[in-house]
Amino acid sequence: MIDNEMHFISSEESYDAIISVLKEIACDLAFHFEKEGKEYDPRITIIQFDILLQYSLLEFIMSDYYFGSDELRFIRGIAKQGDFIQYLNSVTQSEYTWEDFYVSNVMQIRSFLQNIRNSIDSLGAEVVGIFAFYKKNNPEKATYLIRLIDIFVNRIVQILENLANISGIKKNKLNTELLLCHYCNMIAYIGMNDISSLL
Repeated sequence: MIDNEMHFISSEESYDAIISVLKEIACDLAFHFEKEGKEYDPRITIIQFDILLQYSLLEFIMSDYYFGSDELRFIRGIAKQGDFIQYLNSVTQSEYTWEDFYVSNVMQIRSFLQNIRNSIDSLGAEVVGIFAFYKKNNPEKATYLIRLIDIFVNRIVQILENLANISGIKKNKLNTELLLCHYCNMIAYIGMNDISSLL
């Protein structure tokens, strides 16, 4: 139990670092939108990221065909502003709770996840989009953007490693890349390989 708490504390630190990156990118986007007379709330991106993170971590533990309450508590608690279950209910017009997931079996949860995959992919594209806008609006900051993406990806991997340690799933390069690609598509994948090709 103590080990699990340490993994969660480590993940919270990684989450905070990710959110700092997203806020910096999103606030830059909001500044440029404001100059064009357009509205954009950076909090929307944070909420989207939270939903994508929880979805991706759920898919990761479902790949082992086993999960326990510790894993679900970890996934539920990692996000601070968005909530996957609330999003699931809004998309499917349902009234699920995290408690429902605690008593569901693996196949039921995998079915939930598969049914909204298209919606999740759309959210992923929107999150990726803010990095693309940053690149377009700040061509002089190409090297800095690489550093931001590096922090973003490495901290996500740290969260994955902590969940893997809690669940006992053996982490490998393949399932790490699959997790990353769920919610940040090209950016995350390039971040695991040759990030400079993005720029």
